[in-house]
Amino acid sequence: MAEPSRFVHEQQLDMIRSQQGMDFYQQTLRILPLLNGLNPAERLPLVELSMPALKQLSASQYQDFRQTLVQLAKADGEIDIFEWCLYRLVLQYLNPQFEPVQPVAAKHAKADALNTELAVVLSTLAHFGHDTSEAASQAFNAAVSAAGFNGLALQPRSTSFKPLNQALATLTEAYPHIKGRLVKAMQVCINSDGQQRPVELDLVRTMAAILEVPVVLN
Repeated sequence: MAEPSRFVHEQQLDMIRSQQGMDFYQQTLRILPLLNGLNPAERLPLVELSMPALKQLSASQYQDFRQTLVQLAKADGEIDIFEWCLYRLVLQYLNPQFEPVQPVAAKHAKADALNTELAVVLSTLAHFGHDTSEAASQAFNAAVSAAGFNGLALQPRSTSFKPLNQALATLTEAYPHIKGRLVKAMQVCINSDGQQRPVELDLVRTMAAILEVPVVLN
């Protein structure tokens, strides 16, 4: 995630002060130096550790918290990949605590019927984890081959998260064996070049949580 400009940073702090109050604002200032020194790969695991405490919020507090998150993310006019991961994890873990959520029923038993969605997910991961189209293509092809998927093509890099959100919404309705193959493909994708970038770990962790499947990240 790119560091926000000083202007955006101050704007975000002003939002926190006006929407969450002075006590919250002062606590934020106290912990900011610690968070700024955090290894990027440790940020989302820390978010996950905070979920039990966040579940103690009241329903109105949760709505305020979620709204503030969105406004903070949009302060610079765009949503970056870490902000997307953060918000999707919050929704995944906390929405069922505060809002009625219908259980997801498995309805897609064949991977071939999900080629578009699988390609979007793996293409997103490949592009964010690699600097060149060639490297992204190699990672994507290795992932597809390892999972035994057929007929998938690397999609162009998208500037919108809408296709990814739509793909994941459909894939939550896939049978467990397809989700398991997708997780295997994601693991191969992020290991294809011998290094795991924080953004890759964030994406895999978030997408696995949305799909409600276990994943092991080294």
